[in-house]
Amino acid sequence: YASGLPTFEKINNHTYRFIVYLDMFAFWWLSPSEINEGVFVRENNIKGSLSLPQAFTVRTQGADIYNNGAIAAPLVIDISVHEDFSETLVVRNVTYDLSVVIEDYTFTEGEIISINMGTADEYTITSSINGNIVKYLSEESEFFSLEKGYNRLECDHAGISVVARYRERFLGV
Repeated sequence: YASGLPTFEKINNHTYRFIVYLDMFAFWWLSPSEINEGVFVRENNIKGSLSLPQAFTVRTQGADIYNNGAIAAPLVIDISVHEDFSETLVVRNVTYDLSVVIEDYTFTEGEIISINMGTADEYTITSSINGNIVKYLSEESEFFSLEKGYNRLECDHAGISVVARYRERFLGV
């Protein structure tokens, strides 16, 4: 989970380990257990050949998401922590100036924080290590949905990976 280009590590004179992140032109619905276990890799899905050198892209601190549904979609944000830290963590919908802020909490390497922003009775913040951590939610926080159309989501902390999960909603006919 590099924050920029893949980090290379010298093993011996001619062997280097590195991680390559690829955007695939397909998607898979992951089961809850796969998401909890951090399983995001599928094998034998690359069509064609992969040769080096390749152009690598820089990981960004945000995502441009377009909700094609007819109405706002409930959103679940999963944050995988890759290094210990105690700073305030902010997840924001820049387009609508709304944010969820977790403060005064110590994040632990390997922990997964799940922020469920479904309907009002479903709002939760859960840690894979400490369970319910909603008490660390800042008073200025506002849970938000993925609004119809364009949404820019950002989380500007290094050492984490963020996955936004949602299903577009349509009105019945």
